[in-house]
Amino acid sequence: MTRYPLVVLTAAGIAATLAAACGTDAPPAASPAAVKVTSPVTEASLTTVTLTPEAEQRLGIVTVAIERRALSLTRTVGGEVMAAAGADTIVTAPVAGTLETSGALPAPGSTVTSGQAMFRLIPLSPSDRDGRVDAERAVGEATARQEAAASRLRRAQQLAADGAGSRRAVEESQESLGIANADLKAAQDRLALAERGNATSAGIVINTPHGGVLRALQASTGQTVAAGAPLFEVVRLDTLWVRVPLFSGEAPDVDPRAPARVVPLGAAADAPGVVARPIPAPPSADPGTAAVDLYFALSNPGSRLRASGSASG
Repeated sequence: MTRYPLVVLTAAGIAATLAAACGTDAPPAASPAAVKVTSPVTEASLTTVTLTPEAEQRLGIVTVAIERRALSLTRTVGGEVMAAAGADTIVTAPVAGTLETSGALPAPGSTVTSGQAMFRLIPLSPSDRDGRVDAERAVGEATARQEAAASRLRRAQQLAADGAGSRRAVEESQESLGIANADLKAAQDRLALAERGNATSAGIVINTPHGGVLRALQASTGQTVAAGAPLFEVVRLDTLWVRVPLFSGEAPDVDPRAPARVVPLGAAADAPGVVARPIPAPPSADPGTAAVDLYFALSNPGSRLRASGSASG
Protein backbone atom coordinates (compact mmCIF):
# COMPACT_ATOMS: atom_id res chain seq x y z
CA MET A 1 0.00 0.00 0.00
CA THR A 2 1.40 3.40 -0.98
CA ARG A 3 1.62 6.05 1.80
CA TYR A 4 1.53 9.74 0.88
CA PRO A 5 3.22 12.49 2.87
CA LEU A 6 0.94 14.90 4.74
CA VAL A 7 0.76 18.40 3.29
CA VAL A 8 -0.50 21.22 5.53
CA LEU A 9 -1.32 24.49 3.82
CA THR A 10 -1.58 27.69 5.78
CA ALA A 11 -3.77 30.54 4.63
CA ALA A 12 -0.80 32.21 2.97
CA GLY A 13 0.19 28.97 1.29
CA ILE A 14 -3.33 28.47 -0.05
CA ALA A 15 -3.40 32.02 -1.38
CA ALA A 16 -0.03 31.52 -3.07
CA THR A 17 -1.19 28.23 -4.58
CA LEU A 18 -4.40 29.80 -5.89
CA ALA A 19 -2.43 32.74 -7.32
CA ALA A 20 -0.03 30.39 -9.06
CA ALA A 21 -2.91 28.33 -10.41
CA CYS A 22 -4.66 31.39 -11.78
CA GLY A 23 -1.45 32.72 -13.26
CA THR A 24 -1.70 36.16 -11.56
CA ASP A 25 1.69 37.85 -11.32
CA ALA A 26 0.66 41.40 -10.22
CA PRO A 27 0.36 42.04 -6.44
CA PRO A 28 -3.04 43.20 -5.12
CA ALA A 29 -3.65 46.93 -4.93
CA ALA A 30 -3.17 48.48 -1.44
CA SER A 31 -6.37 49.81 0.15
CA PRO A 32 -6.39 53.45 1.30
CA ALA A 33 -5.87 54.17 5.03
CA ALA A 34 -9.14 54.46 7.00
CA VAL A 35 -7.75 57.00 9.54
CA LYS A 36 -5.39 59.89 9.16
CA VAL A 37 -3.71 61.30 12.28
CA THR A 38 -2.29 64.81 12.19
CA SER A 39 -0.29 66.54 14.91
CA PRO A 40 -0.03 63.50 17.19
CA VAL A 41 0.68 64.14 20.91
CA THR A 42 3.21 61.89 22.54
CA GLU A 43 2.76 60.54 26.06
CA ALA A 44 5.72 62.57 27.30
CA SER A 45 3.98 65.83 26.31
CA LEU A 46 0.71 65.13 28.17
CA THR A 47 -0.42 67.50 30.95
CA THR A 48 0.72 66.53 34.45
CA VAL A 49 -1.40 67.52 37.50
CA THR A 50 0.28 67.52 40.92
CA LEU A 51 -1.90 67.81 44.03
CA THR A 52 -0.72 69.25 47.32
CA PRO A 53 -1.31 67.25 50.54
CA GLU A 54 -4.02 69.76 51.51
CA ALA A 55 -5.84 69.23 48.20
CA GLU A 56 -5.65 65.44 48.61
CA GLN A 57 -7.16 65.77 52.08
CA ARG A 58 -10.01 67.99 50.84
CA LEU A 59 -10.79 65.66 47.95
CA GLY A 60 -10.56 62.55 50.14
CA ILE A 61 -7.98 60.89 47.92
CA VAL A 62 -5.97 58.13 49.56
CA THR A 63 -3.72 55.42 48.23
CA VAL A 64 -3.53 51.92 49.65
CA ALA A 65 -1.54 48.86 48.79
CA ILE A 66 -3.23 46.20 46.70
CA GLU A 67 -3.64 42.92 48.58
CA ARG A 68 -5.22 39.57 47.90
CA ARG A 69 -7.59 38.20 50.55
CA ALA A 70 -10.64 35.97 50.79
CA LEU A 71 -14.04 37.67 51.12
CA SER A 72 -17.20 35.90 52.20
CA LEU A 73 -20.45 36.49 50.38
CA THR A 74 -23.43 37.74 52.36
CA ARG A 75 -27.17 37.46 51.85
CA THR A 76 -29.80 39.84 53.21
CA VAL A 77 -33.01 38.24 54.52
CA GLY A 78 -35.76 39.18 56.95
CA GLY A 79 -35.91 37.89 60.51
CA GLU A 80 -38.11 37.96 63.60
CA VAL A 81 -36.85 39.05 67.02
CA MET A 82 -38.40 36.98 69.80
CA ALA A 83 -37.89 36.11 73.43
CA ALA A 84 -35.60 33.16 74.02
CA ALA A 85 -37.04 29.78 74.90
CA GLY A 86 -37.36 29.43 78.67
CA ALA A 87 -36.91 33.16 79.26
CA ASP A 88 -40.44 33.63 80.62
CA THR A 89 -41.65 32.57 84.06
CA ILE A 90 -45.28 32.26 85.15
CA VAL A 91 -45.65 32.83 88.89
CA THR A 92 -48.57 30.98 90.52
CA ALA A 93 -50.17 31.10 93.94
CA PRO A 94 -48.57 28.56 96.31
CA VAL A 95 -51.76 28.19 98.36
CA ALA A 96 -55.34 29.39 98.15
CA GLY A 97 -55.87 32.83 99.58
CA THR A 98 -56.67 36.49 99.07
CA LEU A 99 -54.29 38.87 97.31
CA GLU A 100 -53.26 42.21 98.76
CA THR A 101 -50.83 44.88 97.57
CA SER A 102 -49.06 47.71 99.34
CA GLY A 103 -49.33 50.02 96.33
CA ALA A 104 -50.25 50.20 92.68
CA LEU A 105 -49.31 47.18 90.59
CA PRO A 106 -46.99 47.76 87.64
CA ALA A 107 -48.73 47.67 84.29
CA PRO A 108 -47.98 44.94 81.74
CA GLY A 109 -44.99 45.98 79.69
CA SER A 110 -43.24 47.60 82.67
CA THR A 111 -39.73 46.67 83.69
CA VAL A 112 -39.42 44.82 87.01
CA THR A 113 -36.37 43.93 89.07
CA SER A 114 -35.43 40.64 90.69
CA GLY A 115 -37.14 40.17 94.05
CA GLN A 116 -39.64 42.98 93.54
CA ALA A 117 -42.74 42.49 95.71
CA MET A 118 -45.89 42.01 93.68
CA PHE A 119 -48.54 40.54 96.00
CA ARG A 120 -49.12 39.58 99.59
CA LEU A 121 -51.18 36.38 99.77
CA ILE A 122 -53.32 35.88 102.86
CA PRO A 123 -54.00 32.11 103.11
CA LEU A 124 -57.60 31.04 103.57
CA SER A 125 -56.48 28.56 106.20
CA PRO A 126 -53.18 27.69 107.88
CA SER A 127 -52.34 25.00 105.38
CA ASP A 128 -48.76 25.90 104.53
CA ARG A 129 -47.55 22.39 105.25
CA ASP A 130 -50.25 20.86 103.05
CA GLY A 131 -49.39 23.33 100.29
CA ARG A 132 -45.72 22.37 100.44
CA VAL A 133 -46.61 18.68 100.33
CA ASP A 134 -48.78 19.29 97.27
CA ALA A 135 -45.98 21.27 95.62
CA GLU A 136 -43.46 18.50 96.30
CA ARG A 137 -45.84 15.91 94.85
CA ALA A 138 -46.36 18.08 91.77
CA VAL A 139 -42.58 18.34 91.31
CA GLY A 140 -42.22 14.56 91.57
CA GLU A 141 -44.95 13.94 89.03
CA ALA A 142 -43.52 16.56 86.63
CA THR A 143 -40.03 15.06 87.01
CA ALA A 144 -41.33 11.60 86.14
CA ARG A 145 -43.11 12.95 83.05
CA GLN A 146 -40.00 14.86 81.98
CA GLU A 147 -37.77 11.78 82.32
CA ALA A 148 -40.26 9.67 80.36
CA ALA A 149 -40.43 12.28 77.59
CA ALA A 150 -36.62 12.47 77.43
CA SER A 151 -36.42 8.68 77.19
CA ARG A 152 -38.97 8.63 74.36
CA LEU A 153 -36.99 11.30 72.52
CA ARG A 154 -33.76 9.28 72.82
CA ARG A 155 -35.49 6.18 71.46
CA ALA A 156 -37.02 8.11 68.58
CA GLN A 157 -33.65 9.65 67.69
CA GLN A 158 -31.95 6.25 67.80
CA LEU A 159 -34.64 4.70 65.59
CA ALA A 160 -34.33 7.58 63.13
CA ALA A 161 -30.56 7.17 63.05
CA ASP A 162 -30.96 3.44 62.37
CA GLY A 163 -33.47 4.10 59.58
CA ALA A 164 -36.34 2.45 61.47
CA GLY A 165 -38.04 5.65 62.61
CA SER A 166 -39.38 8.84 61.08
CA ARG A 167 -38.40 12.45 61.48
CA ARG A 168 -41.95 13.28 62.47
CA ALA A 169 -41.73 10.96 65.46
CA VAL A 170 -38.57 12.76 66.58
CA GLU A 171 -40.25 16.17 66.28
CA GLU A 172 -43.30 14.98 68.23
CA SER A 173 -41.02 13.61 70.96
CA GLN A 174 -39.18 16.95 71.08
CA GLU A 175 -42.47 18.77 71.47
CA SER A 176 -43.54 16.44 74.28
CA LEU A 177 -40.22 16.97 76.02
CA GLY A 178 -40.60 20.75 75.75
CA ILE A 179 -44.04 20.60 77.38
CA ALA A 180 -42.73 18.32 80.13
CA ASN A 181 -39.83 20.71 80.80
CA ALA A 182 -42.25 23.62 81.09
CA ASP A 183 -44.48 21.69 83.52
CA LEU A 184 -41.48 20.71 85.62
CA LYS A 185 -40.24 24.30 85.74
CA ALA A 186 -43.66 25.58 86.84
CA ALA A 187 -43.86 22.92 89.57
CA GLN A 188 -40.35 23.76 90.79
CA ASP A 189 -41.19 27.46 90.91
CA ARG A 190 -44.32 26.69 92.91
CA LEU A 191 -42.32 24.59 95.37
CA ALA A 192 -39.68 27.32 95.69
CA LEU A 193 -42.37 29.88 96.46
CA ALA A 194 -43.90 27.56 99.04
CA GLU A 195 -40.50 27.01 100.70
CA ARG A 196 -39.30 30.61 100.80
CA GLY A 197 -42.69 32.23 101.28
CA ASN A 198 -42.99 34.35 104.40
CA ALA A 199 -45.89 32.37 105.84
CA THR A 200 -46.72 34.53 108.80
CA SER A 201 -49.87 36.15 110.08
CA ALA A 202 -49.18 38.94 107.58
CA GLY A 203 -49.37 36.47 104.70
CA ILE A 204 -46.98 35.22 102.01
CA VAL A 205 -44.98 37.79 100.05
CA ILE A 206 -44.83 36.89 96.38
CA ASN A 207 -41.86 38.46 94.59
CA THR A 208 -40.65 38.45 91.01
CA PRO A 209 -38.29 35.49 90.42
CA HIS A 210 -35.95 37.54 88.19
CA GLY A 211 -35.71 40.86 86.45
CA GLY A 212 -37.28 41.53 83.08
CA VAL A 213 -40.51 42.79 81.58
CA LEU A 214 -43.92 42.12 83.07
CA ARG A 215 -45.63 40.41 80.14
CA ALA A 216 -49.00 39.57 81.71
CA LEU A 217 -50.88 40.23 84.94
CA GLN A 218 -53.62 37.65 85.63
CA ALA A 219 -54.65 38.74 89.13
CA SER A 220 -55.62 41.92 90.95
CA THR A 221 -55.82 43.29 94.47
CA GLY A 222 -58.54 41.76 96.64
CA GLN A 223 -58.99 38.73 94.41
CA THR A 224 -59.31 35.29 95.98
CA VAL A 225 -57.26 32.73 94.07
CA ALA A 226 -56.91 28.98 94.27
CA ALA A 227 -53.63 27.15 94.79
CA GLY A 228 -51.70 27.04 91.54
CA ALA A 229 -53.62 29.92 89.93
CA PRO A 230 -51.40 32.06 87.64
CA LEU A 231 -50.70 35.52 89.04
CA PHE A 232 -48.26 37.20 86.63
CA GLU A 233 -45.64 36.43 84.00
CA VAL A 234 -42.13 37.88 83.73
CA VAL A 235 -39.90 37.48 80.67
CA ARG A 236 -36.18 38.15 80.35
CA LEU A 237 -35.21 40.37 77.40
CA ASP A 238 -31.49 40.85 78.03
CA THR A 239 -30.81 38.15 75.44
CA LEU A 240 -33.15 37.65 72.49
CA TRP A 241 -33.44 35.14 69.69
CA VAL A 242 -33.63 36.02 66.02
CA ARG A 243 -35.56 33.55 63.87
CA VAL A 244 -34.55 33.70 60.20
CA PRO A 245 -36.80 31.80 57.76
CA LEU A 246 -34.64 30.75 54.82
CA PHE A 247 -35.86 29.21 51.57
CA SER A 248 -34.92 25.54 51.55
CA GLY A 249 -33.26 25.88 48.14
CA GLU A 250 -30.92 28.56 49.51
CA ALA A 251 -30.16 26.80 52.80
CA PRO A 252 -27.15 24.80 51.45
CA ASP A 253 -25.51 28.08 50.37
CA VAL A 254 -25.59 29.56 53.90
CA ASP A 255 -23.14 28.55 56.62
CA PRO A 256 -25.30 27.88 59.73
CA ARG A 257 -22.25 28.25 62.00
CA ALA A 258 -21.38 31.77 60.84
CA PRO A 259 -22.58 34.79 62.85
CA ALA A 260 -25.19 37.14 61.41
CA ARG A 261 -25.35 40.93 61.33
CA VAL A 262 -28.71 42.33 62.45
CA VAL A 263 -29.75 45.76 61.15
CA PRO A 264 -33.12 47.52 61.49
CA LEU A 265 -35.59 47.63 58.62
CA GLY A 266 -34.83 50.46 56.20
CA ALA A 267 -31.23 50.83 57.37
CA ALA A 268 -28.47 51.70 54.92
CA ALA A 269 -26.56 48.90 53.24
CA ASP A 270 -23.36 49.86 55.11
CA ALA A 271 -25.03 50.11 58.54
CA PRO A 272 -22.86 48.44 61.21
CA GLY A 273 -25.73 46.56 62.88
CA VAL A 274 -25.32 44.14 65.78
CA VAL A 275 -23.60 40.76 65.59
CA ALA A 276 -25.75 37.75 66.57
CA ARG A 277 -24.22 34.34 67.20
CA PRO A 278 -25.79 31.09 65.91
CA ILE A 279 -27.44 28.81 68.48
CA PRO A 280 -28.65 25.18 68.30
CA ALA A 281 -32.36 25.92 68.75
CA PRO A 282 -35.10 23.32 68.22
CA PRO A 283 -35.51 22.70 64.46
CA SER A 284 -38.54 24.31 62.83
CA ALA A 285 -39.79 24.87 59.29
CA ASP A 286 -42.80 26.16 57.35
CA PRO A 287 -44.07 23.78 54.64
CA GLY A 288 -46.31 26.50 53.19
CA THR A 289 -43.36 28.66 52.19
CA ALA A 290 -40.78 25.84 51.90
CA ALA A 291 -38.62 27.64 54.46
CA VAL A 292 -36.36 26.34 57.21
CA ASP A 293 -35.52 28.41 60.28
CA LEU A 294 -32.12 29.47 61.55
CA TYR A 295 -31.79 30.88 65.07
CA PHE A 296 -29.31 33.42 66.43
CA ALA A 297 -28.77 34.86 69.93
CA LEU A 298 -28.68 38.64 70.18
CA SER A 299 -27.56 40.66 73.18
CA ASN A 300 -30.17 43.25 74.16
CA PRO A 301 -28.79 45.55 76.88
CA GLY A 302 -31.29 48.09 78.06
CA SER A 303 -34.10 46.26 76.20
CA ARG A 304 -33.62 48.49 73.16
CA LEU A 305 -35.20 45.81 70.95
CA ARG A 306 -38.74 44.54 71.33
CA ALA A 307 -39.56 40.86 71.12
CA SER A 308 -42.55 39.57 69.16
CA GLY A 309 -43.16 36.52 71.39
CA SER A 310 -41.64 33.51 73.09
CA ALA A 311 -39.85 30.80 71.16
CA SER A 312 -41.47 27.43 71.65
CA GLY A 313 -39.24 24.68 72.96
